[in-house]
Amino acid sequence: MDFCRIYEVLIVLTYAILLVLSQQVGFKEIFQCRNCTTRSCPALKQGCEIVMEPGVCACCMACARMEGQTCGLTTGRCGRGLSCRPPHGDPDPIMALVVGRGVCVSNTYLRRRS
Repeated sequence: MDFCRIYEVLIVLTYAILLVLSQQVGFKEIFQCRNCTTRSCPALKQGCEIVMEPGVCACCMACARMEGQTCGLTTGRCGRGLSCRPPHGDPDPIMALVVGRGVCVSNTYLRRRS
């Protein structure tokens, strides 16, 4: 398994653990999810790529993050052709992605590096 694939697996595992914990303690209490209605969703900028908002409470659409912007489980999702990766050399890469310190990086760049 290559390095990039390991990160992807770890992200999924972290997300799964958070979901399991939320079921045992109370989903809304842990993540402080608001009631989901289309009226509670913010207006979107014109012309942006539309993705589901970040996090486990996601119920609204949001503008995708672009290359070089921060991303993560709670911060925002990267647009098409981009992947959210921890900053190079981060001492705690999983936590970086969970708390939104990741960076949107081109998938083509990632393929060239591996």
